[in-house]
Amino acid sequence: MSSAQKAVSAMIWDFLGKGGLSLVRFAESILLVRLLGNTDYGILSVLLNFQASLVLAASLGIEGALSRFLPELQVKKKEIHIPALIRQAGTTRSCLLITVSGICFLFAAPLVEILFKDIPADSQPFANYLRFVLFLVISVGLQDLTRRILVIHYKQRLINTVEFFAFCAYLGGAIILIQLGGGITEVLLVNIGSKLLTLLFFAFHSRFYFRSNSIKEPVPSTLQKRIYAYALSFYFYSLMLHVLGKGGDIFILGALDPDISQVTFYTIAFNFAFFSTSFFELALHGGFVLPFISEIYHKGNRANICRVYTGLFEFIYLFTIPISVGGIFMARELIDLFYGVENSSAAPLLILFFVHFSVVKIGILNSSFMLAADQQNRLIGSRVFFGGFNMVINLILVGSYHAIGVVWGTLITGVLSSIYETWCVHQTIKPRYSLQFMGKILLAASGMGFVLWGAASFLPELLSVKIVLLIGLGGAVYAILLVYLKPISSANLEVLQQSKLPFKHHLFRLLSK
Repeated sequence: MSSAQKAVSAMIWDFLGKGGLSLVRFAESILLVRLLGNTDYGILSVLLNFQASLVLAASLGIEGALSRFLPELQVKKKEIHIPALIRQAGTTRSCLLITVSGICFLFAAPLVEILFKDIPADSQPFANYLRFVLFLVISVGLQDLTRRILVIHYKQRLINTVEFFAFCAYLGGAIILIQLGGGITEVLLVNIGSKLLTLLFFAFHSRFYFRSNSIKEPVPSTLQKRIYAYALSFYFYSLMLHVLGKGGDIFILGALDPDISQVTFYTIAFNFAFFSTSFFELALHGGFVLPFISEIYHKGNRANICRVYTGLFEFIYLFTIPISVGGIFMARELIDLFYGVENSSAAPLLILFFVHFSVVKIGILNSSFMLAADQQNRLIGSRVFFGGFNMVINLILVGSYHAIGVVWGTLITGVLSSIYETWCVHQTIKPRYSLQFMGKILLAASGMGFVLWGAASFLPELLSVKIVLLIGLGGAVYAILLVYLKPISSANLEVLQQSKLPFKHHLFRLLSK
């Protein structure tokens, strides 16, 4: 099977597997908000954000370096170095995770005072929450490493199956324990259990690389220098990406805003916009995009590189634009239906996030292509500058405008950074941007939005029925306009014909010019 066929197969399995996982993650945010309430869910969000920050801090860019260099070693027929490289990465990762978690365990009490603006006089429960989170840090960090090894070998079917059932077990256990009188502690404990089981499963399937007799050849010093330099660059890139995104925003809200419900409103809006705009592009979130692009780039076919960029660009925005438009029109109704009217303050944030994600989705492509082309220093420079810019704006706005000020700061920064990085990619590979494609997609999405706006006043007042009818109507109108306008390029239609998707021949006939 060729690399392109492996990538297409991985995309299909990522879409199927991550589609299910995305739905249960969406259900988690709804159920936990309703079961725990605004305050406890806000506390849980800050704790889990701290866990993600620690996992990232202890990574040193190791996973990114593996994604970048393992495909290169395979292309250059130097697979003999791969086992030693992976085992070395695993040892380093384990030591870092244990060291960082141990330090934070000892200093849990002062860390709580940094993470939360206002805490009760008895902060011991918060310190205990934090210590549970540190066990989650170790299991998630090691799981990320073993998962990355499987991703590089396009094991999307295995990964997604395990993650889906593990998450369902966690969510089911959390709901049962909360109903029995549990709270944040019980949610964290069942989460730790599911992550440990997933880690054991991934470690078993990648065990070959960690056996002592699997090290056939040490990594050459010249290659190690390249890997370490790249890993460090990727590390700073990931840190700035974290600052630019959800991580930095939640940290600022938790540490500086005394109203913990502002964290809840932010998290609700972010999760809803992210999951809904990302549903159809989940195939690109499996981590295999970078190794796939890296492999193509190092084969030296520039025309093929540009074709891949254009194809992925159309795939992303074919779905992102209409979902964002529909979400903007129905933001208040969506929040009220899924999270309850007590969380309606999240609706304005949701509108801004739909605008934000409709712009920054191109960052998925820009970062992958810049990293594959060894433009990591330029990418890091961009993320450092815009990450700092974002932090400054958010710090200025959070005091007066709370969560909505933070979202405005993130939106402005996202637009500016996307423009700059798109310009950088254009200088590197000079892809072709189809103005005709974007024009037709915007026209179809605008037509859909106009129909939704006109139909909203005639539909039943019952919120659940109204939302279902609006989503169905919007999807039907957009599909009809796609068939009429035919925005998809001929190259992508050929890829559609060669794929294993069901009904591909019918789709080809409908969309082809």
